[in-house]
Amino acid sequence: NWDQLAQRYLAAVALRQSLVDSRQLPGRIASVQFDDSRKQLLEIRDLLKFPVNYHRPERLDGSQSRAINQRFIEIFDQLEN
Repeated sequence: NWDQLAQRYLAAVALRQSLVDSRQLPGRIASVQFDDSRKQLLEIRDLLKFPVNYHRPERLDGSQSRAINQRFIEIFDQLEN
């Protein structure tokens, strides 16, 4: 459901940021190694956003949830390596 996907999104963002931070060296920008995961997370964020003037999320159907979960698997695999 939406709540579970939102929690996975927040966990993925926190993990990605901690990995980027741990790879920063003084005077250097973070590795571009995580650019693809950033793009994917922004796309997932947009899918999970509430519609304009609504106070609740859109209802996600099973295929949408599965597609988002598959993207999470790809993101976590990328961050693992």
